Amino acid sequence: MSDTLETARYRGKGKQQPEGVWQGLPEIDKKSLTDPAGYIASRDLAAAVDVAATLGMPLLLTGEPGSGKSRLADSIAWEMGMGEPLEFVVKSDTQAQELFYRYDLIGRYNASRDQGVDEKRLASRFLRLEAMGKALLYAVGGNLAREALGLTDAQIAEQLPHYDGSPRRSVVLIDEIDKAPRDVPNDLLAEIDKGEFHVPELEVALQREVRIALAGPGEGGRRLDPLVVITSNSEKTLPDAFLRRCIYFHVPFPAFGEDALPDESPENKSPKNESVTVERIVAQRFYERYREHHGDLVGDAISLFKYIRQDFNAERKPSMAELLNWLDYLLPRGKNAGFPPGKRLWELDPAVLSLGVRCLLLKKRDDQERFGRLIEGKGSEALEEIIEDPREG
Repeated sequence: MSDTLETARYRGKGKQQPEGVWQGLPEIDKKSLTDPAGYIASRDLAAAVDVAATLGMPLLLTGEPGSGKSRLADSIAWEMGMGEPLEFVVKSDTQAQELFYRYDLIGRYNASRDQGVDEKRLASRFLRLEAMGKALLYAVGGNLAREALGLTDAQIAEQLPHYDGSPRRSVVLIDEIDKAPRDVPNDLLAEIDKGEFHVPELEVALQREVRIALAGPGEGGRRLDPLVVITSNSEKTLPDAFLRRCIYFHVPFPAFGEDALPDESPENKSPKNESVTVERIVAQRFYERYREHHGDLVGDAISLFKYIRQDFNAERKPSMAELLNWLDYLLPRGKNAGFPPGKRLWELDPAVLSLGVRCLLLKKRDDQERFGRLIEGKGSEALEEIIEDPREG
């Protein structure tokens, strides 16, 4: 970010800028804010993962949007060397079978109208594996993707990266389960418990059973159930029967540093067991970008963010993810980018700062207008008062 409007790359003045000006646009690195190496889990959350892994039960996470629920799956998979997490995003019309695969019946019907088509070869072309179906194939190992499902090498390369026949366990993320129709959550868990799926669309064409299943009792081999993480934003109440069959954990919004309760237990004295705070998360993601010259600016931004969450009476409170996006916008990239070292938040151009807060932290019109009036009325003095003592605002 620059603290002057003159350096904005898009001017909006009805005049075309010099050819190639687009090459000066900032380089975007979205993965830097979601890199699993930067994820910090609380001791309780880590313990909940251990309970789920030990019992082979899905871990259901609730918490406000942007609290890092979905990113936990990335962290588990990365830390434990389980490959990329297999993600399934629930929609309002999701059915339980779609957790395993989708089949394009219309595409197959149209293709089968061509003369001389080999139905057995044709059938598998329209199969698309989903998260749980992939997890079971990875867990069983062998060559079932080719032998049982009839997938081609090209399909396997696209849908099953690193599929080499060696059995392995995966992390499956079922995101936003609360969007599903009422009966689907229970149906999903019933299918997960079975640890198998059939593909009747292929069975008709191949004239044989098409079944992928984890090893059962007495069948030999190790049963490698996937570790399933399910998230909910609590937009709808989940059925009691569904909750009974999950390990449940609510991901709270992290405390601000001065509000964090110290843990006096002896095992919690080492730095790795510090409380998960807003400041610690910010440092994990951005420390290299502010450690030398912009520590005060980051501290000011966190103070303003705390004021907005706790004292501004915002209709919608900004999330942790939105704070990280705002800091990504504020902090300079590279040695010559942005503003001079040592700048304080209230020293930035009020119009630009106000716009950044309203675009990234305040997503309700009334909140945006109130904040705009606050800055326009008192300017930098109002910001300095809020940052030095958030309760003053």
